[in-house]
Amino acid sequence: MRLTHIPTIKIVGDNQFNFKVKIADEVTSKKELYQVEMTVINGKLKTNSSKLLLHETHGLVTFDAKSKAYIEWDNGSEFVVVEKAGQKIIADKLVPQKLVHVGDPYSKFNNLKFSPKGNFLTYEIVSWGGSINVYDILNNKILTNFASVLDSAEFTADEKYYYTCNEPGMADGNVAVFSTKTGKATRDLMQGKRVNKCLGYNPDTKSLEYELLNGNKIETYTYYPETDKLVIK
Repeated sequence: MRLTHIPTIKIVGDNQFNFKVKIADEVTSKKELYQVEMTVINGKLKTNSSKLLLHETHGLVTFDAKSKAYIEWDNGSEFVVVEKAGQKIIADKLVPQKLVHVGDPYSKFNNLKFSPKGNFLTYEIVSWGGSINVYDILNNKILTNFASVLDSAEFTADEKYYYTCNEPGMADGNVAVFSTKTGKATRDLMQGKRVNKCLGYNPDTKSLEYELLNGNKIETYTYYPETDKLVIK
């Protein structure tokens, strides 16, 4: 068994700490979650208690009084759950020994976020080969899976489009705009070049602005998804 992620530690007293820790079997992918309390005595750690948690929820986000989403842990399996108007929907799952996502036993869900009108949900799958997913709540389906935890997905205010714009770091940068009707990219916005800087989405002009490197020259692009117009400054 191996620790799958670094826990968030809470101080509950003098030299006394409380945290949840998840461990996984590297062979079977079986996961276990524990609530642990420890005390530091003379520079050494003493375990006060360790309780196996079979069920718990965390990561709650709400859109309005009738819509919420959270991560549910159920005896080794992990789910992204959406509740809308009293209906409970399983948006995604990570199940031991039968992983939905190709990866490793250390996968977990994180960072749930509603779109501006609450019709879509984005969330991360954190692992060695992580991703960002865009989930269509009304049609109960995953629109897009971005195969890198370095990606982020944001929506236009009218929810007709969502976009990614990431500057290069540990991986190459990328910029793309997708239709929420199809889940497909509207067009090639990279032009065979590299991203230099993401300038963001302008709600007033309904356009995405970014910079690309053309050799040593920096070019500024403005893309209007509703008219599929691309302007180079």
